Amino acid sequence: MAVIRRQPENCRNRSFVLRPFFSRSAVVLFPHTTASGFGDDMLELIQELIAFKYACKLKHWQARNYGQHLLYDRLIENIDKWVDDIAEKIFMASGEAEQLDYNILRPELVNTDLTESIRQLLEKIEQLKAENAEPEGIPTLLGDISKDFLTKLALVRMENAE
Repeated sequence: MAVIRRQPENCRNRSFVLRPFFSRSAVVLFPHTTASGFGDDMLELIQELIAFKYACKLKHWQARNYGQHLLYDRLIENIDKWVDDIAEKIFMASGEAEQLDYNILRPELVNTDLTESIRQLLEKIEQLKAENAEPEGIPTLLGDISKDFLTKLALVRMENAE
């Protein structure tokens, strides 16, 4: 069953377009406000997730013992899945996949201080959850990513003896 949400009265100057969003087996249409920057924020989250993965890969390749080597492998688990979920649920479902091009790679975001990287990611996720209760299903996805990164933070802290 499709649900169509109307443009709020207080948002007449914003650009609203009905976009499909997949929730379970139903297609839900939601307004994507270009003024809100939701897509931009989600693109930034994808970029930060990719940067985290490559920070872990750098540490993985430079590991001095097998335990560290395995830790960095574990820290990158699920990153590709989270990036793919966001790309499909936000950009592909809304017909804006063209935003996902080679500019998605931002080397300046790679920070090998993994504790700091995880804290920044968790802050970004909490900000997105607080500011964007819509579209349906996105807060759950962000919550799942947040839970995964809390586990990663615990592992990094153990490694750093924090």
